[in-house]
Amino acid sequence: MSSSPDQVARRWLSEAVATRDLERLTPNMAAAGDRINDARRHIRSARTIVEDDRTLALAACHDAIRKAITAHMAALGYRPRAGEGAHRIVLDYARQQLHTVITKDQIDDADAIWPRPNRLQR
Repeated sequence: MSSSPDQVARRWLSEAVATRDLERLTPNMAAAGDRINDARRHIRSARTIVEDDRTLALAACHDAIRKAITAHMAALGYRPRAGEGAHRIVLDYARQQLHTVITKDQIDDADAIWPRPNRLQR
């Protein structure tokens, strides 16, 4: 018998906490609201500057995506570990926990604009 998407999501969350990819905190709706407001501001800024500086606009979109996902985490009492691999944890969280509202293609698109040092070394 295969697991339902919700069972897979719960298992992923338990494993992420156990491996310390995610830290368990007290849920914080105020912090979540602040991150959502930041994300909205970044999107407004991206729309304003896109004609003049497409790279900076994409960076603003990247930051908005990250802040929106971490807002969800904060509301439920989680945060990604700091340091290397944090962006992967944020996107994996979105894939597993937000699968009913964000499609795989949308997550893949978000991953495609995520800045990576090796992309700059071409």
